[in-house]
Amino acid sequence: MRLLTAVATVALCAVARAQSAATGYADVTTLGAKNDGSADVSEIVNAATEKCALYFPPGRYLVEKPIVLRHSIYGKGFSRCPDKAGGRPELDDTRTWFLSRLVCTNGEQAIVSFGERRNVNIEEVNFMCNSAETAIRVLPGKPGNYAFISKVGIYQLGGTGISIECAGSRPIFVQDISIWGATRRYYEGSRGIFVGAWDCRLSNIEVMAAQIGLEVHSGYTYGENLHLWTGCMAKEGDKASWWKGTRAVKCGGGAHLVG
Repeated sequence: MRLLTAVATVALCAVARAQSAATGYADVTTLGAKNDGSADVSEIVNAATEKCALYFPPGRYLVEKPIVLRHSIYGKGFSRCPDKAGGRPELDDTRTWFLSRLVCTNGEQAIVSFGERRNVNIEEVNFMCNSAETAIRVLPGKPGNYAFISKVGIYQLGGTGISIECAGSRPIFVQDISIWGATRRYYEGSRGIFVGAWDCRLSNIEVMAAQIGLEVHSGYTYGENLHLWTGCMAKEGDKASWWKGTRAVKCGGGAHLVG
């Protein structure tokens, strides 16, 4: 019986290895990335993303340098709602969290960005921003770049949550997203989502406490079930000039938003 059990275990392990190889992704914790928030993972991720898609098991991943994706990333445990204190969910170990330590004042740096690749997806991960950095930036890509950004939570937003900056027709599908602004201070120009490409599709989007909910600057963007609440949750008193700049939707450059 014990021999049969051992043989069966070996067989199951072989099947598991074969399935893992078939999926084409690597578990970042097996590559040395710490998921307890104790060490920067950016160098490991930047090296590994050149080779294959990456899976981030639930936990906390410290990011001190921008990550440039060459393949897709996947996590587990999308956080849709902040805690009762407002805007800052509990950093538990049942979800995948990217904890930014980037220091940025103008949104130029991004926690993760991707471009010049087709079909780069980001699914089921959460970001805790640190300053006015961008959480996810889609840079100009090759024609036919069909990318999915799905089940993503972005918190303590000071810059732009998702910035789609590729020119021309780039169908980027953004769905099931929750974005909450900062509770620590007012950030001028904070935006939930910026769209600078044609034919992007937005669905089931929640943006709370950003100065601008959605900004569209190119072609046609298609949206459904958009909940855009402009306001601020900072605990430093009212700032009239900040409130005057709030917009749920801002369009420019002849852009159209079709609901």
